[in-house]
Amino acid sequence: MSCFTGIGTDDACVRAAHELNMGGKYRFVTFKLNDECTRVEVDATAARSATYDALLAALPADEPRYALVAFDYDLGADGRRCKTVLVHWSPPAVRVRPRMLYASTKASFKRAVHAGSAIDVQGGNADELSAAA
Repeated sequence: MSCFTGIGTDDACVRAAHELNMGGKYRFVTFKLNDECTRVEVDATAARSATYDALLAALPADEPRYALVAFDYDLGADGRRCKTVLVHWSPPAVRVRPRMLYASTKASFKRAVHAGSAIDVQGGNADELSAAA
């Protein structure tokens, strides 16, 4: 639970993150605050075969989200690798209160889903979430 906001993380978030990281079950999992703004909950999941475009389609234009993404990359002769990326999605249309709640809860959410070694990316449009960025 975040000591600043009092917002906790649902157990289903921890399970989904584990299935993405260890089980290879998902390409990405998106998370949102519940309607009462008391807990982070699973919003959507996508099978391992999902594409980058599916991730962008799952992120709303007017609400923040967190997403854990299994990002595959190729090292040539050293083979393929997969790294977990934690996305903090906050598009320009988001009101101030939700933006601040997500920002102040991110660290406790990251600890709760054991994403300590994940790469952090913050974005509000598709260009900021490109593989090149």
